Amino acid sequence: MRLEEVESRMEFACLKAEVKDMLRDQVISLSEADNCYRILQKFAVKHEIEFK
Repeated sequence: MRLEEVESRMEFACLKAEVKDMLRDQVISLSEADNCYRILQKFAVKHEIEFK
C-alpha cells in the first residue's frame, strides 16, 4: 500500500469518527450527519476505501 493510500484511509477514518462524535454530542443534526456521510461515501469511492 502506498503512502497516499494510507493517508487517505487515515483521513477517512478520522472524518467518519468526527461526524459520529458530533452527531452523538448533538453538535449537528441527523440530516447534517446524513449529508456528511454522503460526502464521505464519495470520498471512499474516489480513494477505493470500503465504507461501512
